Amino acid sequence: MNRALQWKLIAGFLLVFLAGGVTGAFVGAAHARHFFFMAPRPAVISERMRERLQRELSLTPEQVAKISPMLDKAAAHSSFIILVEIYEPQPRASTPQRE
Repeated sequence: MNRALQWKLIAGFLLVFLAGGVTGAFVGAAHARHFFFMAPRPAVISERMRERLQRELSLTPEQVAKISPMLDKAAAHSSFIILVEIYEPQPRASTPQRE
């Protein structure tokens, strides 16, 4: 293999590696933004609470049916609180005035 072909192969591999890294960074950033900065939907919160309670407390389907309305209400309330905390501007703490 001559020297020019060897450098072309090295450059090609580096180019493919860098293209994959850039693509992974963009996809990862888009996913992270969606996952970390978007408020969870009440249905998702409710379903996760329902699954966890059912698993940890070994609830029967009848018991799950009884607590489902309470979980839905709690999830709607908690997502509202999350939205208020995220989007409501927080007042700045004022420093005490010295006289």
